[in-house]
Amino acid sequence: MNRLSGLTSTTILSKVVIVFAFVLSAVLGIWFSQFAWGLRQLFIIVMAVVAGLIVLTSTEKALLWGYYLCIVAFGLGYRAVWLNPQVSFTVPQVGFTVPEVMIWVLFIMLLVGRIVYRQPIPRLVPIPIVLLLSLGGLGVITAAIHGRSWETIASEFKLLLVLMPILYATAELVTDPERWVQCLWLLVITSFYIASLGLIEYFAPSLIAPLQGFFEQEHIEYSAQSFARAEFSFVVAAFASTLLTLAALPALNLAIKARTRGRKAFAFACFVLCNLGIYISGYRGMWLALATALLAYALLSWRRGWLLLGPYAVLLNFLPEEAYHHIYAVFDPIQYYDHSILGRQERLRFALELIRRSPLWGRGWGGCGSSHSDFAQIAANLGIPALLVFLWWYFGLMRKLYGLARGSGPWSEYARGLLATLAGGLILLGTEGITVAGPLIIPFWFIMALAGRLVALAESAPAESDYHLSSDQ
Repeated sequence: MNRLSGLTSTTILSKVVIVFAFVLSAVLGIWFSQFAWGLRQLFIIVMAVVAGLIVLTSTEKALLWGYYLCIVAFGLGYRAVWLNPQVSFTVPQVGFTVPEVMIWVLFIMLLVGRIVYRQPIPRLVPIPIVLLLSLGGLGVITAAIHGRSWETIASEFKLLLVLMPILYATAELVTDPERWVQCLWLLVITSFYIASLGLIEYFAPSLIAPLQGFFEQEHIEYSAQSFARAEFSFVVAAFASTLLTLAALPALNLAIKARTRGRKAFAFACFVLCNLGIYISGYRGMWLALATALLAYALLSWRRGWLLLGPYAVLLNFLPEEAYHHIYAVFDPIQYYDHSILGRQERLRFALELIRRSPLWGRGWGGCGSSHSDFAQIAANLGIPALLVFLWWYFGLMRKLYGLARGSGPWSEYARGLLATLAGGLILLGTEGITVAGPLIIPFWFIMALAGRLVALAESAPAESDYHLSSDQ
């Protein structure tokens, strides 16, 4: 990465630019607030200016901080820059979230550095993903043949295409265990922030009254079974619960691996808050995903895992009746009437019918809308071969993590947590349909990229000391 150090100076001039960028961001934020923009917009502006600064000072350290900023930007939630206006429900908006934009910028800067210094571009994207992207390109042609709008094609294809810069930037920038652990810490801290604000909004809405630029007026939504669901209005509940589900087990891993009591306590508090945030979100897919992840972790870490499940068994006895009805509706939506589950069943039947009609090539992007099952979604849009390629990559990564998890080395605890998270991820993919929801799938791809990077680091330095993978970085 020293090849990038000559692109610009990072001395006093850079520090002046940083100060100027934040002052300019504040001024612009105050100005935009006159047009009913709030603190969210101010933070987005700050992020955008800092991201631009990273481009201008494209040294290795600046680009690494840009990658870290991509993870922190998950705290902005469902906020996106839209390329087209919402004109009808049949024509989707094409938008890019802040992490999405930043990872593409980093990807381009990394490639530019390679080209400028005439260095070969390494193959850092796994073969299954190259094949999947190729089939995704074929899906663009298929969709165009079926007369889909460019908005429909772009809004779905870009969510698969972004896998390439995520995997590439992760491999280029997360080059040692210390950086890898720092990425995990940033993910967990961001989740702690989201969970904390969600809990405050849910249990003490009066405390957030002065921050109306952050929150909406409605803080709670009631399900068909009268379960009070948190809105997480500053990031949207669907995104919040997805990120918290992905961060729960990594937070527990950091609590176990930390060397100081303070860090252990903070990481465990993050784990607890992730659990509470998932519960109040009311998303049953996330409930089941967390339960699956915890069970998988218990099977991988026998003593510690089963000791962890004990408190959950006790807490189940104190849940309100609405919570049980909320989950019963998943299995019997007729008796415990739930129009959401019935609607999802209908969408799944439609997707399966499309797969039956076109099993090899699918119907192209946008072929089945949102089936709420990514496995059916991929097969219906891109064909059964594309689904098999995706499963090849997913289960191949799980198999490698399992090999690390079975050992007792410095990598094993993190491998157990990520393997359990990916086991829970199968529930998310099977029930929530996150591959067609940009803000939801981006953090999922990041987790996959970090899992793959852990495997690569373990293979390249199997004798790495436990110090380098402690969470005290």
